[in-house]
Amino acid sequence: MTATIREVKIGEVFTVTLQEKATTGYLWEHISKDDFEVISVRTVMNDVQGRHAIVGGTATRIFSLQAKTPGEFDLNFAMRRPWQRDSNPIESYHEIIMVSE
Repeated sequence: MTATIREVKIGEVFTVTLQEKATTGYLWEHISKDDFEVISVRTVMNDVQGRHAIVGGTATRIFSLQAKTPGEFDLNFAMRRPWQRDSNPIESYHEIIMVSE
């Protein structure tokens, strides 16, 4: 898997947008232990019928993060069911974040 490289400044808020199948229970989670603060996590349902999500439909999960210290960091996300934390993720996503002053 080739990682995306992103350059940000200390204190800058940036977003990572990932597609998921929220109605099946599989959700993206931020699993990095690096020096980022998660500002917010939003889920936007893509497949709706009336006011209800379609079972098996997709959603977009938007993570807003803020860089805290300068350096090069691995930013990692895993897609799994929250109640199955010990299981291997069905999908993963990785970015390299270059943080400058």
